[in-house]
Amino acid sequence: MAILTLCIVPAARMLPTLLSSQRNLENYYLLSLVAQEKLEAAVLELGADFAERDDSGDLASEGHADWRFHLLVTIPVSGAGRYAFVRSQAWLDADADTTLDPDEPQVRFDTVVANRQWSP
Repeated sequence: MAILTLCIVPAARMLPTLLSSQRNLENYYLLSLVAQEKLEAAVLELGADFAERDDSGDLASEGHADWRFHLLVTIPVSGAGRYAFVRSQAWLDADADTTLDPDEPQVRFDTVVANRQWSP
């Protein structure tokens, strides 16, 4: 019985930490899916109009009112070619103030998209 107690007590103390870590990893994974989906949608839309965008919102319609996103597409004044910077962020808005705070879990993806016409 003493050997069993020596094994179970430390494992029971670690359980809350393990559960918290699992929740954090799950949040980061789901936030990365949201940020990636917004980034890919913006890149596909750039093919049609190649215009700047600044969108933000929440995912309340999908059952996550405390999840927010921000998508920014900027097109610098360019020389020979046209390109756009695309930034997609998703975060868990724990304090419901609609702004990204340093302590809130967040995922951010950045990419550059070129507008080149290829001819065969």
